[in-house]
Amino acid sequence: MKHVNEVTLIGHVGKDININEIGKGEKCANFSVATSNGWKDKETGEWINFTEWHKVVVFNQVLVTLCESTLKTGMLVYIRGELKTREWKRKDGNDTKVTEIVLKNFKGELGILEKMTKA
Repeated sequence: MKHVNEVTLIGHVGKDININEIGKGEKCANFSVATSNGWKDKETGEWINFTEWHKVVVFNQVLVTLCESTLKTGMLVYIRGELKTREWKRKDGNDTKVTEIVLKNFKGELGILEKMTKA
């Protein structure tokens, strides 16, 4: 049986991209993407919106260059990658856990669907 670990998102970039050097002349890009869902409350008729925030890490160097040169807060993007959970102990001794969508060197996709325009 083959297992599949693949996540696809369409959402808006939450803040400007953070680019980090990771060695050997390579970089990685980190940013957040917001996806929203909504429904109408049956009792009140009020529209309820819910936003989910996703952490994205890009190791694919072509996509890192795209992130660095083009990606900005508010842009609508298409993301396809793997779900990864990392755990570590912080300096204060507390355990920390984060789940990220990872775009690897030979896997993952990033597309800009809509650039933000100033009104």
